[in-house]
Amino acid sequence: MAEAPREPGWYRLTETGWVPVDATVAEAEIGAGGGWDLMHVKTAAMAETPLF
Repeated sequence: MAEAPREPGWYRLTETGWVPVDATVAEAEIGAGGGWDLMHVKTAAMAETPLF
């Protein structure tokens, strides 16, 4: 099995491994009701950033 990506961003799992997907493309797919095969990676630093 392909190792999960470590860099932040959107990814799609293919037969050859994880492929980066442009954020605009990923958001458009999700907005249209698709994107079930996408994964959004956040780093620990991003997760600790306060929202307010």
